[in-house]
Amino acid sequence: MTTATRVVELPTSVLLDRLATVAPPGEGVLVGVGGDDARPVRLDLARHPVAVVAGPAGSGRSGALLTVARGLTGAGATVLAVCPRSSPLDAGPWPVLGPADDVLLARHLAADPQLSVLVDDVELLADTALDHVLDDLARRRGPASLMVAGTTSALLGAFRGAAATARTARTGLLLRPTSASDGEVLGVRAELADRTGPGRGLLVAAGEQQPLQVAR
Repeated sequence: MTTATRVVELPTSVLLDRLATVAPPGEGVLVGVGGDDARPVRLDLARHPVAVVAGPAGSGRSGALLTVARGLTGAGATVLAVCPRSSPLDAGPWPVLGPADDVLLARHLAADPQLSVLVDDVELLADTALDHVLDDLARRRGPASLMVAGTTSALLGAFRGAAATARTARTGLLLRPTSASDGEVLGVRAELADRTGPGRGLLVAAGEQQPLQVAR
């Protein structure tokens, strides 16, 4: 078991609004600061249209989704949230669908092929009609984007549906990993963070990882 060593220590808290004022222009949505130099980092959902947010309870999964949603809407993207239970995403200016809204989701996707769909607690949707719509979206790999959040254990144990399909993209956020094997959810051997607070973990894009503190 190894712990990542950095040149510049990552902060334990980052404000998205403040980060946006100092971050250089770039492709993708700001998610926080990371890398060896604690620079602003982005996730390009146009290039990587399917992503996962994995972590145990209290690791900041829902908060990470909210950060992505705020960044997307700030950039002019159209966001839709899917929440099978209460979530911080409920308070946003975007539509929020529930577990019985499979037909409505399909209509939104047909009306806006560039839609960004963010799903909290994806494991609670397993074997539902809505999960079938999300699974189809994950298999398309664009132009609509999909980010699903769930516990690391549930995502590792998913063998069908949107959760399992999204994992194959090897892209997303792994929060508070406790062992290198947790990285298997995104196809990597996870480098363990030096701190374990909410939002601390790894940003993985197409199997390449870097340490991350998610902005809030």
